[in-house]
Formats: sequence, C-alpha cells, structure tokens
Amino acid sequence: MRKGNAKSNYIYSVAYQMLTVLTPLLTAPYLARVIGADGVGIYSYFNNIATYFAMFAMLGLTNYGNRYIARVRDNQSELNYIFSSIYYMQVVLGVIVSIFYILYTLFLVQNNQIVRWILFLPVLSTLINLTWFYWGLEDFSITVTRSIVIKLITLVSIFTFVKEKEDIWKYCLILSAGTFIGNIPLVLLLRQYVRLVRVDYRDIIKHIKPNLVLFIPILSVSVYRTMDKMMLGWLSTYSDVGYYENADKIINICLGFINALGQVMLPKSANLIANGKIEESNRLIVKSFNFSSLFCAAMVFGIIGVADVFVPVFFGMEFLTTIWIMQLLAPNLFLLAWGNVLKTQLLMPRGRDKTYITATLAGAIVNVIINLLLIPSLKGVGAAIGTISAELISLLYILCAVKLDFCLKSVSTSLKYILSGLIMMVIILVVKKSVTISIRGLIILVIIGALVYIVECIIMMLMKDRLLLEIEGILRKIIRRIMRS
Repeated sequence: MRKGNAKSNYIYSVAYQMLTVLTPLLTAPYLARVIGADGVGIYSYFNNIATYFAMFAMLGLTNYGNRYIARVRDNQSELNYIFSSIYYMQVVLGVIVSIFYILYTLFLVQNNQIVRWILFLPVLSTLINLTWFYWGLEDFSITVTRSIVIKLITLVSIFTFVKEKEDIWKYCLILSAGTFIGNIPLVLLLRQYVRLVRVDYRDIIKHIKPNLVLFIPILSVSVYRTMDKMMLGWLSTYSDVGYYENADKIINICLGFINALGQVMLPKSANLIANGKIEESNRLIVKSFNFSSLFCAAMVFGIIGVADVFVPVFFGMEFLTTIWIMQLLAPNLFLLAWGNVLKTQLLMPRGRDKTYITATLAGAIVNVIINLLLIPSLKGVGAAIGTISAELISLLYILCAVKLDFCLKSVSTSLKYILSGLIMMVIILVVKKSVTISIRGLIILVIIGALVYIVECIIMMLMKDRLLLEIEGILRKIIRRIMRS
C-alpha cells in the first residue's frame, strides 16, 4: 500500500489547504472591484447555506473515514470491506440531503434562485468526495494534483468570464463546477487502491452513529466558522457579509498551514496509538504545538501590524471596515492552532470524542449568544468577537480535560514565539509611519517584518530558555491551586 512519509505529506497537505483558499485570495482584489461588497456577500451567504447541506451529507466522515482507513490500511481485504460499507453510507446520505436541498430551493426562498441552483453542485459533489479515503492511506499526492489543475482552471475562468456586477452567477458557477469536477479523479483512480464489495446492510448502518457523534463537533465548529456569516446576512446586510468574508479569507489562508498539519498527523497518530506507541505520539504532539506556534506568532502579529495598509491596497477603499475585523480575528489563529493540535492528535486518535464534542458545543453556544447580542450594533466586529470567544472557551475546556502537565510545557514554550512576534509588530508599526499606503509600502513592511522575526527566532533558539522555565513553574503552581480549590 503506497503512502508518503510525514514530511512529504505535510508539504502535500499544505499545498492542498493553501490551494483551497488560494483562488479566492488571488481573485479577491479583482472581485472586490468588479462585483463589490454586495456581490461578495451574496455568494458568501448562499454558499454557506449550501455548505450546511453538504456537511449533513458528509457528517463526520472526513475525520471518521480518515481514522478508520488508517487503522485497516495494512489489510487489503479488510480495507475493501470497510471502505465499501462507509462509502455506501455516504451515497445514501448524499442522495437524501440532495432531495432536501431541492425542496429548500423550490419552496423556502424566492430571491437569487439562479445562484442557489448553481450551488447545488457542491452538494452533489458529496456523493463522490473520497478525500477521506486517500488521507487515511496517507497518500496526499492525488488530492493535491487534481486541486492544482482545478484551481488553475478556476483562476483563469474567473478573470476571463466575470466582468461586471451582474456576473455573480458566473462566479458561483465557476467555483461550484470546480468543486464537483475536482472530485471525479478521486473516483477514477480508486481501483488502484481498493474495490467495492458486497456488505451486510447492518455494517453500513453501524457507521451512522459514530459519524453522528463526530458530526456534532463539526456542526458546532461551523456555528462559529460559517454561521457567523449567515447571521450577518440575517441581522445585517450582504455588504457587511462581504466585509467579513474578505477578512475571513486572509485568516483562512493562514489557517491552511494549521489544518494541513492536523490532517497529516491524525492518521499518523491513530496508527501509532493502534500499535501501542503512546510516547512517540506524545512527542509528535509537542513538536506540532511548537511548529504551529512558530508560524502563528508571525502571522498574527504581522496581520495586526500591516492590516491598515494591506486592506486598501488589496481590496480597495470600499472595504476599510475589513481592517478592524481582520485585526480582531488575527489572534484567533493561536486558539485555532492549539485547539487543532489537541483535537486531531490527542483527543480524536485516543477516541476521546466526548471531550471534543463538549468543547465544541460550549464554543458554539457562546458564539450564538454573543452574535445575537453584538451583530445588530457592531456588525462584522461583533461576529469577530463571537468567533474568538467561542474558540477560547473551547480551548480552555480541552486544556482542563486533558493532562495539564503534558500540555503546559507546550504552551509555555510558545511564549518565546509570542515575544518575538510582539517585537516584530512594534518594529512594523514604527516603520509604517515612514511608508505610504501602496503596494511598495506593503512589500517593505512584509519584508522587514519577516527578516526581524527570522532573526529573533534564531536568537531564541541559541539562548537558554531559563525565563520560560521559570514562567512554566509559576503557571504550574497557579493551575494546581485552582484545581485543588
């Protein structure tokens, strides 16, 4: 059974996650000026609704299938049977959800009919979305290769066919068709790895419950990753959705690094634990924590420092509201990174689904409450506050539920990266006073920030972390006192 090593798979996974957001990032300046904030908001709003239908079609299959295939991939006959039973369940759910989407489009909403029918394609694509299978095999090259081709075609098509505000339906069609067509190669290449076999219907049904269990946290997370835009559409305007959407695009391009790490390490951690290699799995978690913090510190403080130059240059003056939203969402990358490592490498491979579910449910509840309170008055800023609050509550719950000593070292070692990021941001703010709001000025800030951060990290690596060890000791004492009280 062909599979890549962790390093090559991480590179593939980074490429996959980056390509997922690279097209909208590259096209964002063009679309912001052609279809405007209102057009961006319309697509974002209705696409998020279609995304919910697609989520119900897939349930928790992305993680469940990934994890299950990783466990049985060394036994071909068992792999054939497990894959078949899981995929038959996927097809049945996909057909049912597709019927509900048709009913929704026909009877529940009357405006933007063309857009909503076009967005039926991503829902249909769930019938042939086999990414979970290839990730379980740790073969990331296939998913990346087809993504490169599709994303390049999508990119060229947007610049070729979307020329005015009325072309919003063309924009939707290009992205939706790309999603559907991109899954076709996964089906065509499947016979090289596995074949469909007859299975007992009871073996199909048995996958539904654990998928539902894993779907609860996915649905909960979507409340503060996707629902915020839908609530903005309900409680505000499509333009406000557009402002928030563009800020979210920048955060998502950074989040690609974090998601890539989680997707690579989930099957690897599951395989290590299945073979009783707990200590090796724990070492991977610590390394992943530090790796995520290294990148996050640079991205978080870099975004905060250059946002008021980046937004006018990149999106145009119509999107100045995006500056505040982007700066507020930036620190969320730390919470997302640490939470992602703990969920995909500690909780899920060890079957601690209950902790995972409770954490995400708590975050979802907090997010909905804050959104309802703040969006009517603060609009996108209120949605950003709700998102950060949700991630913070979720992470704190996980930290309290797992072994504190195990996680504390990882958190404390991240302080050196945070300190380096803060210093970099201060230097950026000083230099910014001498540059203009232009592409040249933005490039200068980015280059200076990157060089400063790299030099700081090198110095930190050469220095002994005595201060960090002292801080860690203080944190241990505080947490132990809290736990005793």
